[in-house]
Amino acid sequence: MKKMNLNAGGISQAVMHSIDEIEEKIGYKIMFGAVGGSYSMGLQSSSSDIDFYLVVDKEQLCQAVHQKINILIQGEQRTIDFMCVSYQEILREIETYKNMRKCYPTVIYRTEEEKRKNLGKGDMDRPDFKRSLLFRILLSDMVVNKKLAETKYREYMDGIRVVDIIDYHFTRIYGNYNEKVKEKDFVPIRKYLYTIHEICTCKCLIHNTRKPPMNFSVLLDRAVADVWLKNKIIFLCEKNRQAVKDKKNELVSSDEIINQFILESINSIMSYLKDNEYNSDCLCI
Repeated sequence: MKKMNLNAGGISQAVMHSIDEIEEKIGYKIMFGAVGGSYSMGLQSSSSDIDFYLVVDKEQLCQAVHQKINILIQGEQRTIDFMCVSYQEILREIETYKNMRKCYPTVIYRTEEEKRKNLGKGDMDRPDFKRSLLFRILLSDMVVNKKLAETKYREYMDGIRVVDIIDYHFTRIYGNYNEKVKEKDFVPIRKYLYTIHEICTCKCLIHNTRKPPMNFSVLLDRAVADVWLKNKIIFLCEKNRQAVKDKKNELVSSDEIINQFILESINSIMSYLKDNEYNSDCLCI
């Protein structure tokens, strides 16, 4: 049961203690990073992998690099999936995106060519992955080398507006709804929970530019007032916590009330994005 007791704080602490060892294995100088995936949201189960996002100081690292490394966590050797991205490449991607002509929500206005390029691609292969990985780190509750991350944020914060972070999450909400939820009899539990998490993140950011909590339970309390809906979502969390199958194979019957909440949220976030295209507010971390 050790796996079930592990949380984002324990993983972050282990990474801090093993930074020299990790740097030697990946071959790059670590600047800052954070736990990703289900552990970052407090949605892990016994079958969950451990993901960790790292921003590294390596000018020549053009592509994101994925490495599995074993380190000691709470007295047990555990495998962490590290995703490494060059800080210099992130800055270039931010500058490129900042100067692009775009309409919000950007997912709605993509060309057919752009849609084809994204079709079937994993996260790391998608355009704008480096910049979006930075969003995930900035929104984390547990950042390794947090002071450096906050200092560096001042170098590029004008290129990351709150509306861009909301647009990024909206893209994922919109895609998950249309591909995994809409008109489906059964839905992967994780897709439901991840989609709800991103909706709650958007709702918080729409009302306050300060970083919202990453932990699912805390975020849910802040963003969802309807008790009936909240109880349904909590039931999904409990079912997910007991999951032993691969996340793609752990399904739950489609729930009309949750589906309606997702659809209404899509429409309200879409309206916000269309109305706030030129809003220059930056994230307060």
